[in-house]
Amino acid sequence: MPNYVATALEHFQHPKPTRPQHAPSRYTPPSYRQKGPQMATPIDTSAPLSDAERLRIQQIAGTFLFYARCVDPTIRVALSSIAETQSKPTQATAKAAHMLLDYLATHPDAIIRYNASDMILHVHSDVSYQSEPGVHSRAGGHHFLGPKPNDKVDILAHNNGAINTICRIMKNVMGSAAEAEMGAMHENCTEGVAERTALNEMKHPQPPTPTAID
Repeated sequence: MPNYVATALEHFQHPKPTRPQHAPSRYTPPSYRQKGPQMATPIDTSAPLSDAERLRIQQIAGTFLFYARCVDPTIRVALSSIAETQSKPTQATAKAAHMLLDYLATHPDAIIRYNASDMILHVHSDVSYQSEPGVHSRAGGHHFLGPKPNDKVDILAHNNGAINTICRIMKNVMGSAAEAEMGAMHENCTEGVAERTALNEMKHPQPPTPTAID
């Protein structure tokens, strides 16, 4: 989608950053060897934005969600977090949006490369446990078309361009990481039902869908 990002950044009057931004959202490093329970993500207590600033946040989320679903799944986490708070955005939301725009200005022309395959749906499912405010977890999934599964094919060794990327905050609070993994797999497999139907109707018969999970 040439010039889509450049045109959107011009619309939002966002200049190119003086330093390249290679991350679309803030990274929270894990605490290795931490004793005791995992603490929930702190609730955002920063000042709320004005109505004009709120509208701008909503426009940013809507404009780049289309782009993310088409060619750049790397920004899905950042967009999901921004969209989650767009009805009542705060200064923290504005900082997250600014960081996202800096990343897009640094990497304006994303592409997805697809390789020839047997047109068999594959699903990789994962979860980020209790990483969102309110003790919520984030489900993630990579859906792509690959080879026919058999004993000689290492499913995890094959990859392809995404036909669908799942990135959403789970509504229910999960009691354990294992429960969150199963919930994420359920969401990915639910999405896969429609994908299987579409592939079958396009005359690409589908075996049981290979699904990878931690």
